[in-house]
Amino acid sequence: MIQIVADNIISGLGRDTGENLRALREGRISLKENAGFRVPGDGKVFLSVMDDSFIEPSVHEEDMTRLEMFMVSSVKRACGRISHLLGDSSTIFVFSTAKGNVRYLAEDERKVPLWHSAKVVSGYFGNPNDPVTVSTACTSGVTAIVVAKRLLEAGLYKTAVVVGADEITEFVVSGFSSLMALSDELCRPFDIMRHGLNLGEAAGCLVLRRADSKEDMLNQDGYFKTPQLVASGAMASDAFHISGPSKTGEGLYRAVMKTLSLPYGTKAETCLGEAFINPHGTATLYNDQMESVAFSRIGLDDLPMIPLKGYFGHTLGASGVIETILCCHFLDEGWIPGAAGYLEPGCFPSPNISSEPQAVSASWFLKTNSGFGGSNAAIKVEKLGDSFPENGSRSGKIDIRTIKSFNLEYTGDVKEYLASLYRDSGLSYPKFHKMDLLCKAGVLAADSLLEVTEGNSDTALVFVNSVSSLAADREYLSSIAEDDFFPSPSVFVYTLPNIVTGEISIRHKLFGECVFFVEEELNRERALDYVRCLFREGSVSRVLFCWDESLDGRCSLRADLIGMEKNGKLRV
Repeated sequence: MIQIVADNIISGLGRDTGENLRALREGRISLKENAGFRVPGDGKVFLSVMDDSFIEPSVHEEDMTRLEMFMVSSVKRACGRISHLLGDSSTIFVFSTAKGNVRYLAEDERKVPLWHSAKVVSGYFGNPNDPVTVSTACTSGVTAIVVAKRLLEAGLYKTAVVVGADEITEFVVSGFSSLMALSDELCRPFDIMRHGLNLGEAAGCLVLRRADSKEDMLNQDGYFKTPQLVASGAMASDAFHISGPSKTGEGLYRAVMKTLSLPYGTKAETCLGEAFINPHGTATLYNDQMESVAFSRIGLDDLPMIPLKGYFGHTLGASGVIETILCCHFLDEGWIPGAAGYLEPGCFPSPNISSEPQAVSASWFLKTNSGFGGSNAAIKVEKLGDSFPENGSRSGKIDIRTIKSFNLEYTGDVKEYLASLYRDSGLSYPKFHKMDLLCKAGVLAADSLLEVTEGNSDTALVFVNSVSSLAADREYLSSIAEDDFFPSPSVFVYTLPNIVTGEISIRHKLFGECVFFVEEELNRERALDYVRCLFREGSVSRVLFCWDESLDGRCSLRADLIGMEKNGKLRV
């Protein structure tokens, strides 16, 4: 059983969870017109920005970036009563972010790697373990919670500190603007007049702890009236498009169905009890419509739904973390706020959304994220019932075996090298030529290890590198230079590392889960421990595990197709 034991939110609404909740009760929003960023044309931009005074005074250190100071501040506020756990070897830090310290790309690349910020923050608290960093675009937050849950259930750690954070930069603002995804007015999730998102920044911390018995649960006097648990979670791919959602909501549908333990093709009906939903709800035309379709397919139309981005914008890698935290408190207090910006239904089928606060008598809630790369993630959080849940631990030996491998090591003109491999392979996939280096290398590896399938949902993609999407980041940065400002949407979309898993999913029609980790160096044994977690859950039959680091001057790729052994036989 995975218990939620502590939390904190820093956003444009306030320095802690309490201030954020008060703002929501009062109907306050933190989105404001901001003239400090260049965007194509003369459009207005509405943003929600964290006030630097929200940083803990004791955390102002010269060797920390602004974002790192916010992350440390959030952890300190969350863990005041349990600070003794932070430096323990049984505690793991799990970070979620889309772009991290990308603001330093032009001036100091040493600060840019996502693993670097993770190590700065976990090191501040004296934690001896290498932190885990998840970067799957806008699904990073919920994905990080699912990853943390699995690591705890496998018995690898006792406590997980999940930290989600992203900040507003010209890199991000210009990129979303180039995709014509930003609204020039306050965003209106699911409303008929919605026409784009607002960006926000935030740093959130959610602490999870494995309890092996009721007596093992952490005392939470003064926290939740009834203990809350991360009951289940799952990820799934659309296998449709790298920057647009499936019209049928296929990936979200599959992620939620897995999370609710419902067989594909069935409907939830009324068997799930009292609950509410916190959707991704970006206020873009296609995302909100996709979510409406997916929830209707599942039979969740009648459940109250509360989109939250109308209050503080889309906070990218932080959104799944901070919105989960808010929903935990809604569940505890028995209410949900009105949907900011919502006046008239704008999706079909129309979800159950109100602009007014509502009392809810719920025992659980569903939180979802969807994002670029066709990624989707969902978690179910529930109140502890009268009896302690059975089968709370999924530890135990899992034997895995590499079925086949594909490796590349090259120094030189990587673009031409990958092009020559493509020509020699006999592939006929014109889209290959539009991809960034990370995706080209990954697609070549996948094509050597996977067959082109139809509707496969039991193949998972687990990718790792140390540089995230650095090659594409550098290329995009050149398009927003001071004297040559022309943001390229075709390049910006590749500035997220998980796009490679999206490209592979599209080509091979894989609807299974995808995750991208960013680590200083490959810790193969820990990565394989995570692969075992997937087999232990029983939802995958094989895993494509890949270290994919492809830059302008070098390419290092090690890919394994992995299956599980049972009774001496390989099961794929």
